[in-house]
Amino acid sequence: MSPEEVLLKLLNSGGLSDLQFSCKDVKVKVHKAIVCIQSPVIRTALQGNFKEAASRVIDMDSFDPDVVRRFTEFLYTGDYEEFPAPDTPKAGPAAATTKPEGDGEDQDKDSANEISSSNESVASGDSSDAEHIVSRHLLMNSIGDYYAVQDLVDLANAKTQSLLSNSVFSVSALLSLGETAVKVTGDKDVLDIIAKATGRVLALAGDAESEVDIDADPEIDIMARHEDLLSYFGLRLLASCRREYRIRKDSTDHEQWEDRRAIQQYENRIAMHDRAVMNLLNAKQCRNQGCDPPYSFMIHPQKGEVICRRCRWVFDLCC
Repeated sequence: MSPEEVLLKLLNSGGLSDLQFSCKDVKVKVHKAIVCIQSPVIRTALQGNFKEAASRVIDMDSFDPDVVRRFTEFLYTGDYEEFPAPDTPKAGPAAATTKPEGDGEDQDKDSANEISSSNESVASGDSSDAEHIVSRHLLMNSIGDYYAVQDLVDLANAKTQSLLSNSVFSVSALLSLGETAVKVTGDKDVLDIIAKATGRVLALAGDAESEVDIDADPEIDIMARHEDLLSYFGLRLLASCRREYRIRKDSTDHEQWEDRRAIQQYENRIAMHDRAVMNLLNAKQCRNQGCDPPYSFMIHPQKGEVICRRCRWVFDLCC
């Protein structure tokens, strides 16, 4: 049995628990040794003169029970179950909840709800489903940020970035996600992730439409209604848009430079040919020393080459 399986079994059984997470009507039995080593916030609360030290209960009522369940799952396994689409039936609670006292093995047998470690991708679903799931990952970021579990914050951000990169989002959806992130977490990395995704979408919209009617464009109207976004997210969004603009401008400038260079090469070649033809017109004899006068030249009707009428010597106009 792997260490992860051992810890998962310990969590599901509730055996040897010396701490509880309390979220509304849900009580989750956990272990200080596992929790405190990952969360300095909880460790401080249990070591100081706080009520948590006496009650051995961490109040998590400000979070959703599903988020607390996944938070607990992460502490024991290093990952958390993917969130289902809104219409998907919810799985039962996976972590151990308060049960009548009894033998640890009996409790383990009676536990019908174990944590799922599914890594199933949701990026291929409906865009509204993807938006909902990203908002749930933002809540995982939030609880990780609140309890200073940086590894959970990083994992939630990675899941968020993956969905934003592999699903289609409207500007309004991304702004709503940005607004949610500003409200629920102090983590700036996730704001950068959403700002960059929004900048990409805005840049693509700019490529698709040469002119935007501010009065008629619903996306612009949506942006105007999101004035409560904090300055940091707004600044990151502007920086992302500016970066995308520079990338596209640099690409366009390079293409224009290539076009100008090609045109200049053609013009140089034409000028060189003109000079060569003038030299031929002014020549007094064929370049083929064995050709007899009178000398004249012509353009080959099929090949377009300048040739001597008499000996058919081909003149290299590049010389």
